Amino acid sequence: MNLAVNGLHGSVIQANTYVEDPHGSLGQFDYPLAYLYHWLKLGKPHFESLSGGSTFAELTKGTFKRMEILTPPHALVQQFQQLVSPLFKSMETHLKANTSLKAIRDALLPRLISGKLAVDALNIRFPPGMAPPAP
Repeated sequence: MNLAVNGLHGSVIQANTYVEDPHGSLGQFDYPLAYLYHWLKLGKPHFESLSGGSTFAELTKGTFKRMEILTPPHALVQQFQQLVSPLFKSMETHLKANTSLKAIRDALLPRLISGKLAVDALNIRFPPGMAPPAP
């Protein structure tokens, strides 16, 4: 899943992983990406308020260790996943199509402007709402 779809972006400065599992639940189940995406998106203002640093905002392991995280029941998370999974697949499909359309536009527009691609002889059919007025 592409998290940049809805404006979540950033960088990872240090790629070390820290996991503390006081309840012994590690490996019993994983959270779907759609759930984690929304958890991060909704928590972004909170994370920003906890971040520090003089050059750039950063969150340290110590900050995450002090966070209390409410965890919904696994069945509820799975139900959520079933509801939103088609939406996220659709978002990814549209993002890929949009990228392809941008590339086509960027290739054709200079040719149209320069006159290298003539459109006079094309039989372009507009949808009813875009059709030019009849003479």
